[in-house]
Amino acid sequence: MEVLSMQLEFDKDRLLELMHHFHTLTGFRIVLFDDNHQQILSVPDTDCPFCTEMKNDTQTRTKCLESDLYSFNECKKKKKLIIYRCHANRIEATIPLIENHIVIGYLMFGQLSDVPDEKIQAAAKILEATTFYVIYDKLIKLGRQNFIEKLQAYISEHIIDPLDSHKIAHGLGMSRSQLYLFSNKYLGTGIAEYIRQQRIDHAKKLLKTTDLPITEVAKQSGFLDYTYFYRVFKKVTGHSPKNYRVM
Repeated sequence: MEVLSMQLEFDKDRLLELMHHFHTLTGFRIVLFDDNHQQILSVPDTDCPFCTEMKNDTQTRTKCLESDLYSFNECKKKKKLIIYRCHANRIEATIPLIENHIVIGYLMFGQLSDVPDEKIQAAAKILEATTFYVIYDKLIKLGRQNFIEKLQAYISEHIIDPLDSHKIAHGLGMSRSQLYLFSNKYLGTGIAEYIRQQRIDHAKKLLKTTDLPITEVAKQSGFLDYTYFYRVFKKVTGHSPKNYRVM
């Protein structure tokens, strides 16, 4: 299992083999994107000549990216495959990769013109089957490190604010049940406890690197009640904030 992006872990060799089979069966180019819409793998490697020419022009390249973004957003909202025409009237299809109800990436085929609808629909069925197999056999999955990095970044950015599972889930683009699922799976602790630990870590850093009054350290770490901060800090570190600062 390789990590080829910050978002996804997957079996590169088996996934490429599967994508080659799709291309052999349909004759259509297939592309894998991560959940940040970055292209990771494709078969064949290059765009068709028409799309290559379009993307060489800055203005039309922007329109190509807008068409892709439209398909990703529609897939994420509908949680199913969509078939559409891009700005250049080329036929494309995009399907979301869903793990535990979370969209973690996308598979796309397209850059097509003058292709019978029956062949498009047949290829769409093959793409759906391919996607099911990819997820079922765990050829691709959300990386543990990616979830932790996103969670830590969100908490750090909102460290002073009141935080709860609803706000964090919304900020990460998932439901609370999904947040609980990933927290238990990757953190081994509840989300509330993890937030407290991140706040304490932030307070420890401020105590060692600034001369802020301890009451201000508590506030900047998201603790509005100093007594509660003192109690939690001592429980976690074994020291009072004052003693920890001079250690």
